[in-house]
Amino acid sequence: MGKTFVIYSFLRNIVVHFSNRYLEMRKIKTIILLLVGVVTVALAQDQPSSLQIRLWDNSLFSVILGGEESVRFARTYNVRTIAGGEYYLQITRKTMQGTYPVFEGQIEIPPASRVQAVLAQNGTLEISVLDDYIPPTPAFNFKSRTEQVQSNHGAPNMNADRNQKIEPLEFQELKTDMSQAMDDHQRQTIAIEGLNNHMFTTAYIVQLAKLFRNETSRLEFAKSAYTRTIDPENYFQIKMLFVKEENIQSLDEYMASKADEIVKSEFKGLF
Repeated sequence: MGKTFVIYSFLRNIVVHFSNRYLEMRKIKTIILLLVGVVTVALAQDQPSSLQIRLWDNSLFSVILGGEESVRFARTYNVRTIAGGEYYLQITRKTMQGTYPVFEGQIEIPPASRVQAVLAQNGTLEISVLDDYIPPTPAFNFKSRTEQVQSNHGAPNMNADRNQKIEPLEFQELKTDMSQAMDDHQRQTIAIEGLNNHMFTTAYIVQLAKLFRNETSRLEFAKSAYTRTIDPENYFQIKMLFVKEENIQSLDEYMASKADEIVKSEFKGLF
């Protein structure tokens, strides 16, 4: 009986010992997992986000975000690095009739995210949080999201004022977008969109044409822009941007073919 008790006590001590070790290991494992979780959350909180804002009709606006006011009116407001959190936001829209506030409230920026915000015509700020943070590029595009908001809220047709001369601030915004484009193909796409929405002076067209790297692309743009100028009599100035004689001749022939269209536009009172 005594030997049996001794053996039982010995086995019990072994079981208790290893049980305690097992519990300690589980505690250590749990603590490690908690620490990893805390570190992961902390790293995510430290990772900056990016924010881009646009209005439903791509009109000019300025922003006050977290007490800091944007210095100019633009079609897109970009913050490339911003800490996650809640910020005060005020948006002021610019039109031909003047400027007026269209939004005032709070915006929540998740950490380590790319955030798109489109202000709808009814005053609703529609926010899309994209994938985890990736450093944004100048080519970041809002077009599809903006078109969706325009469709949902019955925004006015932007082409209604397509025969008005582009404003200086709008021109600078267009020029910046083109200069930041990846290549001439993307540059041409941006330029055509601008030509569809506004009229230009020859001086403005010359500035934009200089942004094209390839002379063939520059020729395509020069042809597209000819009927969108308010002073076609000065369009000969753009020929100075071409070196190849065949390109100059091609532009002359195109301008001659559009003479009737230019004359008809003049009678509409555009010039």
